[in-house]
Amino acid sequence: MQCTAPFTALTRGRHHCRFCGGIFCRACSKGRCLLPVKFRERNPQRVCDTCYDRLDPLQGVLISTISNAMQVAKHDVMDWTSTRGWLNLPVGLLMEHEIYKSSNTLRSYCQVARLNPERSIPTAVLKGAKGLAILTVAKAGMLFTYKVGTGLVVARRSDGSWSAPSAILSIGLGWGAQVGGELMDFIIVLHDSKAVKTFCSRMHFSLGAGCSAAAGPVGRVLEADLRAGDKGSGMCYTYSCSKGAFVGVSLEGNIVATRMDTNLRFYGDPYLTTTDILLGTVDRPRAAEPLYAALHDLYSKLRSTGMEQQRNQKMAQENEAEDMQHGPFPVEQLQASGIASIDVKKLKDAGLCTVESVAYSPRKDLLQIKGISDAKVDKIIEAASKLVPLGFTSASQLHAQRLEIIQITSGSRELDKILEGGVETGSITEIYGEFRSGKTQLCHTLCVTCQLPLDQGGGEGKAMYIDAEGTFRPQRLLQIADRYGLNGADVLENVAYARAYNTDHQSRLLLEAASMMVETRFALMIVDSATALYRTDFSGRGELSARQMHLAKFLRSLQKLADEFGVAVVITNQVVAQVDGSAMFTGPQIKPIGGNIMAHASTTRLALRKGRGDERICKVISSPCLAEAEARFQISADGVIDVKD
Repeated sequence: MQCTAPFTALTRGRHHCRFCGGIFCRACSKGRCLLPVKFRERNPQRVCDTCYDRLDPLQGVLISTISNAMQVAKHDVMDWTSTRGWLNLPVGLLMEHEIYKSSNTLRSYCQVARLNPERSIPTAVLKGAKGLAILTVAKAGMLFTYKVGTGLVVARRSDGSWSAPSAILSIGLGWGAQVGGELMDFIIVLHDSKAVKTFCSRMHFSLGAGCSAAAGPVGRVLEADLRAGDKGSGMCYTYSCSKGAFVGVSLEGNIVATRMDTNLRFYGDPYLTTTDILLGTVDRPRAAEPLYAALHDLYSKLRSTGMEQQRNQKMAQENEAEDMQHGPFPVEQLQASGIASIDVKKLKDAGLCTVESVAYSPRKDLLQIKGISDAKVDKIIEAASKLVPLGFTSASQLHAQRLEIIQITSGSRELDKILEGGVETGSITEIYGEFRSGKTQLCHTLCVTCQLPLDQGGGEGKAMYIDAEGTFRPQRLLQIADRYGLNGADVLENVAYARAYNTDHQSRLLLEAASMMVETRFALMIVDSATALYRTDFSGRGELSARQMHLAKFLRSLQKLADEFGVAVVITNQVVAQVDGSAMFTGPQIKPIGGNIMAHASTTRLALRKGRGDERICKVISSPCLAEAEARFQISADGVIDVKD
């Protein structure tokens, strides 16, 4: 016994020096250091103060030769046949265990990211990471939940390499409407240098609001935490894969502490701090090579993914540039010509979502937009005219452009024949007739055929349906979709429907339609019927002028949509009986309502009338390029079809 202090069972215990073998009190043997090779001990051992002073000059050599950090890794991280290959234990006693668990977590994440890219950490987040904390946490409880787990943290140096690892411990308490338990592998992305410095502290507190829901073999949790410690505070992004079952939403706080004893056993240096490990010049330990290999695999995949994304982005930009040549141009393009973003927003609020709509609008309409002065209007018109050509062009160029126009099949070969392929896009087609003449049934068929590929007579786009009479029926679309072998759910999803309740509402729907057409590709727009609400909102000869003016503006807006977005605009029209002296000899005559305004606004006018049974007859009344002709078609459960002889 080398210490003269009296020993007691409770207040002063006995400790023996692992180097000289003497017995000392705690005060006389408070140091730990590595012993020479002959002792066959790689962990720092308790020694007396005298032996500590003798061994201290040898510590540099012993740390670089016999410490655990300098040994070759013992664990095979690719051992998928054992439980530890796919299930990490929440508590690792040694740093070697933490390296093994962290390597498994990173490799498991690489597999998840490869098979399910939508569940992967965003590439930009990982590339901008200043460090990573990887740990496994067990969580269980009812109302109050308890968490405990261990892991490690590594920092990214300025040259892109990774620092030596530092062991951490996480304990926490949560509360909320939750019950169950789960085992989670966390990857915490340290967003900035402050976050790394926070993990350099001995202990820091984290308060995060997280949503957690896991049931079955694999789940997913994403949280954003603000961690505060004695080294500062920083933002961290938390990702996890969970095993087990846990439901609910909770507000949780947890304490993350540095495991100084684990770092000491691993590195063998009692003077080494977490700051020295993460931000200093500590060499990368050989025992952590599996961890560095997993990090290299992760970031090499990121680089290859980044290159692929760049190629895809470049191709997308080229395709976008090609599409921009054909229009329509988003109204935001005016900002490149010096138009302020606030003025662009005012244009969009007024329903002018494309540069074409601005270029086609009269100057007086632009002046009516609140907050846009005369000088701004002139500047906007000048900028729009540079992007949208409004001058003369040759007939050959126009002919080449019209060759690219798409016709949407009506479902009947005979009807398509007199229409020279189908309903033309980029123009207004008016269909009028008595009730039960097949107007709405033809519109339902077009809603499906416009979604067909081009080689099948379709337009490869969505349909928009404004219903003024309440006759739209989705089940008819499902029946017609079966005829063409299309998925019924997809067909319904690709039809945008709105019910119009008055003429003003019907006109406002066109503003919403323009903003939707900017976002996605529409091939067809249907208004069924375009004139029904005008017959009720305007009555008598006293309001005839106002009605025709309102109708003309509505039809002009439809034509602008056809010009800007190249959609096929199909409108149905009601008829009225013509009562005059000729009815005594030729029988009752009908004519479409709307007068000359409707006749002049329609590019193609089609008249439908009833035939025998389910047979209907379509006649081309007027068209700039179609001859007057008639075609018979039939209405069946499959929509518009050819007449069965």
